[in-house]
Amino acid sequence: MKKFKQVMMEWGGPAIAILLPVFASAQVPPAPITAPSAISNISAITGTAGIICTAINWIFWFLIVLTIIFVLIAAYKYLTAAGDRPQGLFCLRMP
Repeated sequence: MKKFKQVMMEWGGPAIAILLPVFASAQVPPAPITAPSAISNISAITGTAGIICTAINWIFWFLIVLTIIFVLIAAYKYLTAAGDRPQGLFCLRMP
């Protein structure tokens, strides 16, 4: 009995770690869930919601481009200041 207990203590954990995925893969997967046919025919947003969505999309990308331009302008002013503190008011202020 001691020998069996010692073998189980040494090899039980690795055996379970190896065999558990095998037992899990033997299970039958559930049937796939399908959407009702009325909902699956939607391919685009139309009407007022579509116009609002398009406008928000345009505004979003405009603000992204504007942000990149402002960052480039600030970097240019900071790099060309050459240590002159009053040159750029919105650049980093270092003590």
